[in-house]
Amino acid sequence: MKESLNLIKSLEEGLKIAEPNQVYRPGKVVAYSNYSTSLAAYIVQLISEQDFNEYVDEHIFQKLGILDSTAYLSLVRNEQITKNKVNGYELIEEGNFKLSTPYYMSMYPSGEINGTAQDLAKFAMALMPQSDNENVLFEDENTLVTMLSQSYAINENVPGIAHGFWEYDGNFKGLTHGGNTVSFSSNFHIVPEENFAVIILTNQASEANISYGLTKELVGEKEIDEVKLADLPNSQITEGKYLTTRRIKSGFLNLFYYLIPLTVKSLNANEIEVSFAGMKADYVQTYPNVYKMINGSNIFIPTNVLYFSIKDGEVR
Repeated sequence: MKESLNLIKSLEEGLKIAEPNQVYRPGKVVAYSNYSTSLAAYIVQLISEQDFNEYVDEHIFQKLGILDSTAYLSLVRNEQITKNKVNGYELIEEGNFKLSTPYYMSMYPSGEINGTAQDLAKFAMALMPQSDNENVLFEDENTLVTMLSQSYAINENVPGIAHGFWEYDGNFKGLTHGGNTVSFSSNFHIVPEENFAVIILTNQASEANISYGLTKELVGEKEIDEVKLADLPNSQITEGKYLTTRRIKSGFLNLFYYLIPLTVKSLNANEIEVSFAGMKADYVQTYPNVYKMINGSNIFIPTNVLYFSIKDGEVR
């Protein structure tokens, strides 16, 4: 454990090592970016003149009474947390696991926050509407409202982004963010309108049924309005193979993504089947070119709403 931790670089060094090439023109393509999140943390570090993990500890963890979590695993400052860290496991077959290789991120906070579900629940509570209009994290009560408001959406009928959270189309508007490294995953889902949250942490790979499936059952799904299904574009226009924008663009691994594209097949005028790496899900069209998942593999729950941008009769 000590030898592994000694290999971890500082946030600045990690960013320099992992700096990606610019492959899209700014403002043209939306793609999730671990690097951008870590770069934002480094900006906080420069402005505050504190190491990012120290800033988080002082301004978030200590204020919320979070005692068993850290933004940066280190034997020197967090010996007890390191000692209590559980092992990760890989799934061999149902009911059979093996220990996974320890994994650490120098480009924290992306994938490097370690802690407990109880501590994460305290953070969730701090993001709920406060009865006394005061919030321990924010001096201005409007800051929380702004933070949880939509900052981007590609279409008015599609869940968007709320300053780092994904909007979730359930019974009530949810705000969620998940993540995983080798054999560890987290799913953080809050429903401020209902003062409700679901916090799930796992220490095994192949955990989608737990982290996504269980969350879906607890937060509930909105019923599809059958009336809206009439007079919608024919789903055949969506058929094809798609590549994620969040992928390696050079070297051998660039080829890998072409071998496992996301495939869309029309089932009827309003329904499509989406498949990826042997997993499948069915979607029904609820608004023009907007599709909602109705059944299938839980791996698709984070993208339970799909939107196809059409131009000149073709998917852009």
